[in-house]
Amino acid sequence: MIERKVKPAFWDSSALAPLCVSEPTSLTSAELAKSYEPYFVSWTTPVEIRSAISRLRSQRKITEADSDCAVDCLDRLKSSWREVRPSVAVRDMAETLPGAYGLKAADSLQLAAALIWCREQPRNRPFICYDLKLAEAARQAGFTVVTGMGRA
Repeated sequence: MIERKVKPAFWDSSALAPLCVSEPTSLTSAELAKSYEPYFVSWTTPVEIRSAISRLRSQRKITEADSDCAVDCLDRLKSSWREVRPSVAVRDMAETLPGAYGLKAADSLQLAAALIWCREQPRNRPFICYDLKLAEAARQAGFTVVTGMGRA
């Protein structure tokens, strides 16, 4: 039996949502999921993914049945990932990130959670993200950013 090598990584919602809803980056996320686990995520991730599912449903880009399947998938993912819980440390760090990197609030919380996850030692730590602005901020912070196109 060939044992595959896996590496823990921080996953942004933008890379996890395609595991729940079929979109152009879904196959890429599925491939990355084979190499990067366990999944570490921000406590805000389920809210962000549910918001994306609801937005796609209201825009009629997915059906109600697709939406139900996506929520079921999210529930399965939630049972296997590890969350960086809300804390004063996450909040305090997130408060500094809009000024440092020009991030919006949700992205600041994602990056702050990732920095707390790695104890502020991001070198050689994978940050999986398809959002270009957040990916660039994570790269500047010192993470090895993995996007839908490979390493950034």
